[in-house]
Amino acid sequence: MSSRGRCSRAATGALGARDVALEVLEAVDEKGAFTALSLRSRLDRSGFDPRESAFATQLVYGTLRWLLRLDWHLQLVLDRPLASVDPRVRNVLRLGLYQALFLQSVPGPVAVNESVELARRWGEGRAAGLVNAVLRRALSLDAKRLLPSFREHPVDHLSLRYSHPRWLVKRWWDRLGYPEVVRLLWANNRWPPMVLRANRLRTTGSELVARLRAAGLDARPGRWVPEAVRVSRFPAPERSELYREGLFQVQDESSMLVAYAVAPRPGDLVLDLCSAPGGKSTHLAEHMGNVGRVIAFDPHPGKLRLVAGAAARLGLSIVETQVADARTVTGWQADRVLVDAPCSGLGVIRRRPELRWRQSPERIAELVKLQREILANAARLVKPGGILVYSTCTTEPEENEGNLRWFIQNHPSFHADSLLPYLPPDAARVLLEGVPREEGRARGEEGAMIQLWPHRHGTDGFFLARLRRRESG
Repeated sequence: MSSRGRCSRAATGALGARDVALEVLEAVDEKGAFTALSLRSRLDRSGFDPRESAFATQLVYGTLRWLLRLDWHLQLVLDRPLASVDPRVRNVLRLGLYQALFLQSVPGPVAVNESVELARRWGEGRAAGLVNAVLRRALSLDAKRLLPSFREHPVDHLSLRYSHPRWLVKRWWDRLGYPEVVRLLWANNRWPPMVLRANRLRTTGSELVARLRAAGLDARPGRWVPEAVRVSRFPAPERSELYREGLFQVQDESSMLVAYAVAPRPGDLVLDLCSAPGGKSTHLAEHMGNVGRVIAFDPHPGKLRLVAGAAARLGLSIVETQVADARTVTGWQADRVLVDAPCSGLGVIRRRPELRWRQSPERIAELVKLQREILANAARLVKPGGILVYSTCTTEPEENEGNLRWFIQNHPSFHADSLLPYLPPDAARVLLEGVPREEGRARGEEGAMIQLWPHRHGTDGFFLARLRRRESG
């Protein structure tokens, strides 16, 4: 019988952190849910205190990050394929092994016993013996000794050791080499920092740091952007009074660089073609001093409600929303157009660990086609002399510099435009770590694009490029 057909703890009693984690893993595994949204909806209903919420979050994200390693370890001690095990039981096993191997606060025997009880609570009493036996065998096995030899099979070794798909490790190995690829894999498995963007119209980065510290939080200035603030142990920022006052938006520093690249002026007409959930649209409006128009597009009305809600909370009246597919928007001649394109998201897998298991080379090829369709339409929406900015939250060259070069080749009325005059000074220096200056100069691209990496820059993996339409184009 499918695990979805049996009774659940939700119908019989209060949920604990492990129960919520199991629910979320099932939603992500069986229904393709997004981890963050699924977890947040359950935590909002749970009544957990901050400590219990943090434990549930750690269980979910840790299990998903280390999924390949956990499944490999479990398969070593199973007498049948792990894929043939009931999905709910499989996720109970994953949760239990994650706790035993990766959480110092949960001793192995406790992880086993809690997993057995979890199985029973969720209608898997008949499987409790299997859970107990498999986890005990797994803990008695020194699995690290059984990893493929790094000397003979380096990609296979790193794939299992750091729990990333083999095809992705191979890509990064070929591109970055050893040992830098290890630094990237390691960074993707670390907990990312919480980064807040101070609302420039109501406060500054330094003032926000002071307010957060006064509230007892460990806050410090960001690295690349003046309005960025990094905070430790801030599990529910949207519940804080400072958030309700509209003093900040949650946004990674890499994403904040977009508004600097667009460099909108007060009074400009700016189109954000792929706007949800609104972080970049609202940041653009702040940079404009809330004077002008920012038109935020998305094909999903529900997502645009998030954009409108964020703008209202931040006190921004110039953000307008329109339901439309970015490929079909027509009738505008804008000063600035932003394409923050749908992408593979491989630069944010430390925040969205499920993405590493959902993407593939074939999916990337499909996304490149979509990205180029959006860019081709965006070109028609930029007025002569106007600016087009292209960004993604991925690391993959086909989606990034490959698309930039395709666009320039197929749209001669546009040329690459240097980011150096627009980015904050520290961020501008990062450009020197990207495309070699001689190569960029030869292509006419010098300073026009930037690639950020988690292991190099402490940000999400992010790509940014700036293009200008010729006055006569």
